[in-house]
Amino acid sequence: MAEEEKETSDASVEEPVQADPGTEDTEQVEDAAPADAAPDDELSDAEGDGDALSKLRREAAGHRVRAKEAETRVSELQQQVFSLLVAADGRLADPSDLPYSEGVTDAEGVAALIDALITAKPHFAAKVPAALPEQSVDAPEAPAGPSFGELLRNI
Repeated sequence: MAEEEKETSDASVEEPVQADPGTEDTEQVEDAAPADAAPDDELSDAEGDGDALSKLRREAAGHRVRAKEAETRVSELQQQVFSLLVAADGRLADPSDLPYSEGVTDAEGVAALIDALITAKPHFAAKVPAALPEQSVDAPEAPAGPSFGELLRNI
């Protein structure tokens, strides 16, 4: 019996559905009649206001569409900046190994993400070829003694 009460109480509790504030149902607003109905002579003025109201609604809808397009474009550009910063860093063998992290568009943030990725997965790091000893800047200098040519000249 306690289980039946629990089931009925769960079924009766419904969470409210919240509509997106930018997508109001204009039909409900237009169909709703005011509590005090206007006389016929004032109806013509109300229709003029309705045209202005519908014009404002269309304009607002256009602004919402443009804002959504702008947000999409900004998101695409942020992803491009992120991928360019990862590629410019040069510490990853494949820059696509680091997934896009929303909101990180500065070089310091990207460097921190790359550090964390290389620490967690060192095989993602770019391979740096070792220099040959004779090509190395750190190669020891030639011995201070005479060269073979100098020994031949001194004979």
